[in-house]
Amino acid sequence: MLRDHGTWPLADVLALAIDYARNGVPMLANATAAIAGLADFFRDEWPTSAAVWLPDNAVPKAGVAVLQPRSCRDMGAFVRRSRRDNRPRGADRRRPQSVLARLHRAGD
Repeated sequence: MLRDHGTWPLADVLALAIDYARNGVPMLANATAAIAGLADFFRDEWPTSAAVWLPDNAVPKAGVAVLQPRSCRDMGAFVRRSRRDNRPRGADRRRPQSVLARLHRAGD
């Protein structure tokens, strides 16, 4: 959908998510309660979720930032690939960005 209809580059769309994954977001008390209720399920059925939401195999305390380095790495790879895939090639490299695209982005 972003590729076909979006006006923002993927890097801009994912910037906050990458920052949150890299630096963490302080957990809210209701989120830690939900994680506590699912902790055994995460451990038994969803070990990759347990690795994220149960750091050091423990329910995070409210106010503690949970980091998601794997998500940060994966989103960063998506951004790098989108930049590579969207790079003009051949004759397109010399073609200036369309006026319509510049005006549309300027209005965002």
